[in-house]
Amino acid sequence: EQLSNFLVGLKSLAEEYNTPLPIYGSYATSIYNIRPEIDLENVDGRQAVVKFIKDYYSLLKEYDGLLVAGGGEGRIKGMVTSADCPENERELYDKVKKIFDPNNIMNPEAKLGATRESVVKNLRTDIKTGIITD
Repeated sequence: EQLSNFLVGLKSLAEEYNTPLPIYGSYATSIYNIRPEIDLENVDGRQAVVKFIKDYYSLLKEYDGLLVAGGGEGRIKGMVTSADCPENERELYDKVKKIFDPNNIMNPEAKLGATRESVVKNLRTDIKTGIITD
């Protein structure tokens, strides 16, 4: 319902980060994606992607949007979404994780435990970002 207002905010974000933010998706499902291009080969780029995801998430929340709709969070998205996860959902995720990964070896910290430090540590630095956000 607030797509046009969101797009104005997205344009401002693109200008702030000096990067195009192409948007694509489906009007029928109301799921849209953006693909910022941020160079992760240098420290400035890695810091920018961490700041960008926080700013982008704030923009989405302002217009009742969700960061994740058509896929999983991963570390980068999880870094900002985990704070808003209700306690009963956290408990459910923990139970499912313990069932399927009792030794916590499959992508630890990706959903609810992602921190700025774990995100930066695990960023691939040999490519430009292709963050897909829903």
